[in-house]
Amino acid sequence: MIIQRSLMMPEEAPGSCRSVHGVSREDGPPAVKDSLAAVETAMLGGIHHYRNELGRMNEILVRRLKEEKIERQDPRLERDFSEDVIESIPGLFYVVDEELRLIKWNKNVELVTGYSPEELQGLNVLDYIFYSDELPFIRDRIHEVFSQGKSCGYVTLRLKDGRSAPYFITGVRSRINGQCYQIGVGIDCAEIEQTKETLREINERLALAADSAEAGLWAMDLHTKKLWMTQKCFELHGIAAQENMGLESLLSMIDPPHRETFQNAAYHTVFSGEDFKVEYRIKLPDGEYRWIDTRGRLHLASSGAPERLMGFSMDITERKRMEEQLNERMKEVIRLKKQLEKENVYLREEVKHLLEQEEIICDGEAFKDLLVKAEQVARTDATVLILGETGTGKEVLARALHRMSKRSDRPLVTVNCASLPPTLIESELFGREKGAYTGASTKMSGRFEAANGSTLFLDEIGELPLELQGKILRAIEHGSFERLGSTKSIHVDIRIIAATNRDLAREVKEGRFRSDLYYRLNVFPIVIPPLRDRREDIPTLVHGLVKQFEKKLGKHIESIPPQTMDALQAYAWPGNVRELKNVIEHAMIISNKTLNVHIPTSMLDDDVDVGSLKEMDRRHICRVLDKTGWRIAGKHGAAEILGLKRTTLIYKMKALGITRANQ
Repeated sequence: MIIQRSLMMPEEAPGSCRSVHGVSREDGPPAVKDSLAAVETAMLGGIHHYRNELGRMNEILVRRLKEEKIERQDPRLERDFSEDVIESIPGLFYVVDEELRLIKWNKNVELVTGYSPEELQGLNVLDYIFYSDELPFIRDRIHEVFSQGKSCGYVTLRLKDGRSAPYFITGVRSRINGQCYQIGVGIDCAEIEQTKETLREINERLALAADSAEAGLWAMDLHTKKLWMTQKCFELHGIAAQENMGLESLLSMIDPPHRETFQNAAYHTVFSGEDFKVEYRIKLPDGEYRWIDTRGRLHLASSGAPERLMGFSMDITERKRMEEQLNERMKEVIRLKKQLEKENVYLREEVKHLLEQEEIICDGEAFKDLLVKAEQVARTDATVLILGETGTGKEVLARALHRMSKRSDRPLVTVNCASLPPTLIESELFGREKGAYTGASTKMSGRFEAANGSTLFLDEIGELPLELQGKILRAIEHGSFERLGSTKSIHVDIRIIAATNRDLAREVKEGRFRSDLYYRLNVFPIVIPPLRDRREDIPTLVHGLVKQFEKKLGKHIESIPPQTMDALQAYAWPGNVRELKNVIEHAMIISNKTLNVHIPTSMLDDDVDVGSLKEMDRRHICRVLDKTGWRIAGKHGAAEILGLKRTTLIYKMKALGITRANQ
């Protein structure tokens, strides 16, 4: 059975060793045409491997035979052949003389043919090894070996057990001391077919990988610095296909900051043997930029010297764009983290206020009506302007408005406009960019950013510098502003609550406050009355403050003397609820079970003395009595309106000399 009769010279037949793999240099994707030799060399069991081994073994054998002057009949021939060299040859190895008698072979010959060493010694290969119908053709080819020096081709071996085995045989001639020998190597065709299939699979995978990955293949000769590229690689670099493209042409397209990076990566690969990997940016003819990821490996010549770099290039512009977006998002995350840290500060302040249980305590009808209005506006996003004297509880009301609003899940952000220096208030409100002014070493977000989605309480807004009021107005009206040192607008969603102890209408008239800002803030004004106008709330406030300070100071007050309460109600309280709170805290510290409050004359306003204070208290009680028709007790009586017990009111009336007769 003959598989193929092509015992031609390798230089003459396309089916010889040069194309035995079944893949010529014209097959496969463009990169394969240029790199097939390198791929073949890397394939274990490839034909070039066997031919190189055969040539090397032939040189060794010829050198040994010449050195030892071995004659054909010399019995030392077998003994002097290097067994380790022969047995290291893959496949079949044999030596025949001019009469085609087998004089040397390796163990593989015995294993494949099934003949013993005794049977093989001196055996004529034409009589036993080959089929008779191939003998004329084989004799001619063997003659070519002895006459021309070499030949190769496919044959079918006849084995001892009757089976056949297709092999690819390569033979060379060796002449020693006038005697000719044929030295041959045989490769199992199954291995050749496997090599062919492996190469075909490699080619298909390479082509598929390059196409699916949108990759361009390239190779660079390290000696000439010439570049070979596939069409896709030229397209990636935005240039038309050209022959003999040099490395300098490629470097000229690379963005200058990346050229040195490219060259250093190439030098590192050549000297270290590590994989070549570099990312660089090129400028396309239309002015756009493109990012290229190039990777490759170093290929060595047969001498072991670096010969070429080979690899692929891919467009990673989209990936770079995503990385830039990711970096921007990371910056945003850092910004939000800083904002969250600030919000935590505001939240801790809010929790502190909640723990202090600072609530609005009142019994008077007028203040209760005020709270009803506050509850109505709290559930909207309308701007609220809280007016009142210092210490009346404007911040307490602002916190109550926020807690009742739909933004209560976020902390209230508070700015005391009176406590900030004019030079810092703008950056505190709107933030700043790094280098916005001397000393601004970092970027900082302001209170408007921190209050995004929440409520911003501008306390003492009447203290704002006139030049900053315009920017506040724009931020409130449009929900946008710029950081100090930046032209980029930042948009926020905030609800504004402002408070002041000044008469803003008068401030506008006198030119110290912008009228447009005043009208923008005065959407829903709430005026908190001073404590002297709501004396009926003082007893309730005192009891509430006592309970609050009992927890704080660890004390328990069992009683408050009537005269103490009378003194508290008789005082004008120029500092309002804040002053009352301080007085109660001081009294709690020095008292044991009974609250003892001392209100020295020095605590009164300059315009108020004890005598006038009593007279003011007397007139107030008389007005309430007149309103109730001098009904002291019962529902809607004077005691209820004043927030006093009936007995306390009667006591005060006696003390102040109030009778219906003298009215």
